Parts: sequence; structure tokens; C-alpha cells
Amino acid sequence: IVFDNAMSPAAVHRFVPNGQAHILFTSNSPNWSASARTRAIGSWSNEDSARYLLRRLGPDTSITAARRLASDLGGLPLALELAASYCERRAIGIGEYRKRLAADPAAHLLAGTQTVPGYSRTVAGAYALSMAAASAEHRASLPLLQLLSFLAPRAIPLRMLDHARTVLDDYLGSGLDGDALEAAIAALRNHSLVVQATVDTEPLGPLFSTVLVHRLIALVSRTNTSAVADARETIARALMLGLPDRHSGAGREFGYRSLVVP
Repeated sequence: IVFDNAMSPAAVHRFVPNGQAHILFTSNSPNWSASARTRAIGSWSNEDSARYLLRRLGPDTSITAARRLASDLGGLPLALELAASYCERRAIGIGEYRKRLAADPAAHLLAGTQTVPGYSRTVAGAYALSMAAASAEHRASLPLLQLLSFLAPRAIPLRMLDHARTVLDDYLGSGLDGDALEAAIAALRNHSLVVQATVDTEPLGPLFSTVLVHRLIALVSRTNTSAVADARETIARALMLGLPDRHSGAGREFGYRSLVVP
């Protein structure tokens, strides 16, 4: 029995049979460990992504070009399929697609006509549902995601956000006192909009928490942000307030200056 895109264990509990059965749940939520053995399925590796593009577009495709496009798309399967389908329909190569993608990424990945067979949603449509669900779970989650989307697609230290709460509050329209910041990030994580991880690297110290937004999720979020200038200014102020001095050991180790999107 397959429960596809199950929202939570509670949402499908009454449909699960009591007898012996092989049951598979797919879900954007990570909170299943109490109900089933879990396996996280993230983005594809760069090599797997490149091989997929080669299978789709034929042996004449350059492996180097395929690897570069795979990197551009962050290994997101839906985006890779959209890219391959576009190349096939327009009879263009990966190099030309990358030029068009760089010139106008929103038009090539977020347009309403860009869907794949058997799946009716675009990249933007797929994430829009998750964003709406996260917003319903915590009202500060969506504006927080908008702010994070203006940072480079790499791990963002949570202590930066914690130290910059006063700057973030005005933009979020919601106080981040107590565990509110943690709850907002949890809402995003529950719907696979961010990945939270810890690193154990000196001089950052043990269990240094970070949060990562996939580059295409960030693109969707930035595209849906009406007050772009306000968002950029807010996250820039948060960086100035929340990060340690760039000459400190932690600043050098983590490369904080590379966090900002050019």
C-alpha cells in the first residue's frame, strides 16, 4: 500500500490496516520516525543528475555541459526534467539552455506552461503548496523564508538569525521572542522548504546549527516577494548585526561574506 504525499502520520492513521502489510509513505514532512522507518531523499548528486540528462538528451550531449547544468539546478529532479523537456521541444543544446536560464531563470523554471508528463505542477506550483502549508503552521515562516532567499545557497548559521532578532522582527511582523524563531524554522523544515543541519568544526564549536534553502526554492521565494528592496535591506542589516567580525576565526572559517547574493 502506498500513501503518496501524506501530510503527517495523523492524517493517514485511520487508513492504515491493522494486519500485516507492506506500506510505503511519501511525505514532505520529516516527522515520521515514531511511526515508520524513515529514509530522507534529497536532491540528486551532480553525477546522477548529469547521467540523467545524458539519457534524456542523447549520447551527443557533452558530459561537461550536463554537469554544469546539473549544478545550476542543484540536482532537483523536477527542474532537471523541465530542462530536458525544454531542450527536446526547442531542439536546443544544454549550452543554449544554460544561457537562457541565466538570462531569465524565472521564465524557464517558474512559468505556468512548464510542466512534465504525469505531473501537473510547475516548480513554482509545487513549492507554493508547501509555502502555504508552512505559513498556516507559523505566520512568520513565509516572510522568514523570503529573507533567507536573498542569501547565497549555502548553510546559514542560525546564531546569525538569533543575534539579529530585533532587525528581523520589523520585516516579519511577528515577534521572535522565546522559541518563535525555532518554531518558524520548524514549520519550513516540516514542509521541506529548508534543511537544518549541524556542523562540528572548529572554531565554530560543536553542534553549530545551520539552515539551508535550496537555490530553486529561494528563486521561487524571491519571485513572490513584493518588497524586494525591504527584504534585501533587512537581511543586510541582519548580517551586519548577527555575524561575528569577519576577521575572527569563525568569520574566516565560515566565509560569511560569501553568504550574500550578489
